[in-house]
Amino acid sequence: MYKWIMAVLFFGGCVFGVGYLVLSPSDKPEEGAETVIKKPAVLVAESDPANKNVYQKSTCLMCHGTDLKGTMGPSLLGVGDKHDKDAIMKIIKEGVGTMGAQYDANIAQGLTDADMNALAEWLSKQKAQ
Repeated sequence: MYKWIMAVLFFGGCVFGVGYLVLSPSDKPEEGAETVIKKPAVLVAESDPANKNVYQKSTCLMCHGTDLKGTMGPSLLGVGDKHDKDAIMKIIKEGVGTMGAQYDANIAQGLTDADMNALAEWLSKQKAQ
């Protein structure tokens, strides 16, 4: 009886494995499909005063890290490919997803409205190289 159960389990595993290999999507592009090469996102304008004087003093650091790679929050490298300055400022003021509004917290930390605008502008320059 034990051998029969093992044989059924082995056969079932083989059928499942072959089915998975046949039906799962391939990592290979389809023939004739255009290949898209993604460029890695890197920190842009690291020496910009908006980075040195604003970002490094902001509440952003807690979740997005000093290098924008993200700690608890997502990476901000390449964020400028997704959002322009106005959209970033809206996210700072209103929050998005699980991120709450950060504008008032940054003002309370001593940053100014001009600082926050400079920060949004600098973040909008963070694009894939």
